Amino acid sequence: MTLSQQVSRAPFSQFSRFLPISVWMKCYTREDLNGDMFAGIITAILLVPPGIAYAMMAGLPPQLGLYASILPPAIYALLGTSRTLSVGPVSIAAIMIASALTAPEINTLGNPAESAVILSAECGLILLMMAALRMGGLVNFISHPVLTGFTSGASLLIIASQIPKLLGLTKPQCNLDMVCYLNYFEVTNPVTLSLSLFAILLLLFFGRPLIYILNKTKLSASLVTGISKCGPLLTVTLTTFMVIYFNLAENRNIEIVGAVPAGLPDLTLDFINSSKWKILLPYAGFIAL
Repeated sequence: MTLSQQVSRAPFSQFSRFLPISVWMKCYTREDLNGDMFAGIITAILLVPPGIAYAMMAGLPPQLGLYASILPPAIYALLGTSRTLSVGPVSIAAIMIASALTAPEINTLGNPAESAVILSAECGLILLMMAALRMGGLVNFISHPVLTGFTSGASLLIIASQIPKLLGLTKPQCNLDMVCYLNYFEVTNPVTLSLSLFAILLLLFFGRPLIYILNKTKLSASLVTGISKCGPLLTVTLTTFMVIYFNLAENRNIEIVGAVPAGLPDLTLDFINSSKWKILLPYAGFIAL
């Protein structure tokens, strides 16, 4: 390559660092599009149930989980550099946001949705600063047992936080000692428990058992993957139909999500003028790390 060619390609090289799609789109084929369309449909199906669940786990309206499932993947398609990174709501972030929003000093400020937006903005700014300082290499000094312990602990915390909803219980107005728990479980809603067990069993069936059965039918690998990944959405659809058909919300006191607002939110920058930035900064730093 001549010197003049190198000089002419330099601006494009700098531009492609910030917009990687300009590089890989040149060799994008129709086969890539077909595979990505199939993967996109499966991913969209998978994001609906957990998106709602993670928003509610974080103490936020359910529609915010759907909003957070739409915009980040669309932006990452333009700016992302990894073919395997999962972008969108995740359980660990949801439980950490819930912990921040329920802190007394933040809870008294009200408007948890605004607090969550500010947390997200601060986390993004902190991560950008860490990327500029090339601090990603610090991960190499974190031992694998520490990461495993963190994710396992977060999983146990998430499971424990969802047990009351799984059993159809209200939050106990007492200290969670053994006696309180025994009295607590006496008021379990049997219908809610039955629906929960049905959902868990159906999700387990859509794992290895269904994949094993489908492989015996000589279906293509992509079709087997697509069918097996529909478990969460099918579970939500079936249980929703059962609640509506038997009117379980009124007849059996089944707690439901309720109406989810349709359409997209109105994008505003009002949160910039909020007074919560300083008090939320320590929680954002911890979540970013």
